[in-house]
Amino acid sequence: MAKPTPVASAEEAAAMRRRLRRLVAAVAAGSADAEAFDEAAEALAKLRDAELGPRKDRTGDGRENKRSTEAAVPEHFLCPISSEIMRDPVVLASGQHSIPWIAANDAAWRALCRFWASDNFKAKSIRQSSNRGTESYHKYGGDDHFRLAKRMEASSGVVPSDVQIYLRGHRGPDPANPDVLCSQKATDRLAAYAEAMSSQHGSNYDWRTAPIDPQAVYATSGKPHGRYSIFDNVIDSSQVTVQRGGLSRSAARSSRHSTQDTAEVEQLREELRQHQERQRVQEEYLRQHAAQQEYYATQFQQQQALIQQLAQAQGIQFLMAPHLHLPYIFLGLHLHLHLPNIRYMRLLQLPCRRSNKMMG
Repeated sequence: MAKPTPVASAEEAAAMRRRLRRLVAAVAAGSADAEAFDEAAEALAKLRDAELGPRKDRTGDGRENKRSTEAAVPEHFLCPISSEIMRDPVVLASGQHSIPWIAANDAAWRALCRFWASDNFKAKSIRQSSNRGTESYHKYGGDDHFRLAKRMEASSGVVPSDVQIYLRGHRGPDPANPDVLCSQKATDRLAAYAEAMSSQHGSNYDWRTAPIDPQAVYATSGKPHGRYSIFDNVIDSSQVTVQRGGLSRSAARSSRHSTQDTAEVEQLREELRQHQERQRVQEEYLRQHAAQQEYYATQFQQQQALIQQLAQAQGIQFLMAPHLHLPYIFLGLHLHLHLPNIRYMRLLQLPCRRSNKMMG
C-alpha cells in the first residue's frame, strides 16, 4: 500500500514537532495541566495528518466515529501561527470581535465552566491567590478613577477633586484618620505628592481640592517604568517639563560658578582662621612679655632698696643712675655672696660713677 502524500509542508511539520516536543516535556516534568494534555493530543493528531495524510472515518463495523464534532471557527479568529483560537479578543477593521462569537456558542461556555471547575484550575487559582499576598492595593472595586468620580458626583451632587477620588479609592480602615490609606505605598505616594505641592505652591495651598499639578506628580517619583506612581491616567504627560540630557548650559555654568564661589569662601575662611591664630599667638606673647617686664621691674625696685640699705649701713653714699641696667644689679648680687661688703659696695660705685660722667 502506497504511503499517502503529505498535506503539509516540511516547515509546518517541523513546527508541529517542536510544539509536540515542548508539550511532552511539560507532561513528563509533571507541570502540565488539562489544557496541556489536550494541546498535546491535538498536536499529535495534526502531526499524524501532516505525515500520513488525513484519516477517513471507519464505518466498516456499522458504528459511527466517536470523534466529537466541534463548531466551525471562523478563520479570522484563528492564530496564523498555531491555527488555534486566539485567547485575547480579536477586533477586525469592520468592528467585529470575538466576544459575540463566543456568546453565540454554548459549547464554549460549557468548556470554560468545566475548565474553571477542574482540579488543576482550582490549584492554580489558589497558588496565584497566595502569591498575590493579603495587602489591599486599592478600594476601587470594579470601577476605575473616572467611573468612581461619576459615582461620587451622583451621590453628593458635587464634582470631587482628583485627590478626593484617590482618597476614596484607597481609603483605609479608620474613617477618623483619612490620611492613612489601605496600603503603605498609597500613603507614602500621597504624602510625597503633598510635599511636592507644598514646595511648589506654598504651605497654605489647598492641594486636596486643587487640580492635579503634572509637574508635582513628576517630582514625586518621576516616570521610571513609563508610568507615574500616582495619577498616571489623570494627568497629561505633555504638560510635564522633563529636563533631559543632564544639566543645561546655564545650569552647568551656574553649578561651576557655585563650586568656585564655595572654594573661594573656604579659602578665605582658612586664611581668616590662620590670621586669627597668628594674632592670638602675638597677643599671648605680648601678654607674657608685659608680665615678664613687670616682674623684672619689681625685682629691680626690690634690689635697689636692698642696695640702698646696705650702703647706709656701711656709711657709703650711693646714687643709683636712672638708666642703670639690670645686668649690673645681678652682678652686684652675685658678688655680694662672695666678697666683703666694702669691696661689694665699691664695685657697685664703679658703674654709678661711669654713668655720672657720661651724664655730665
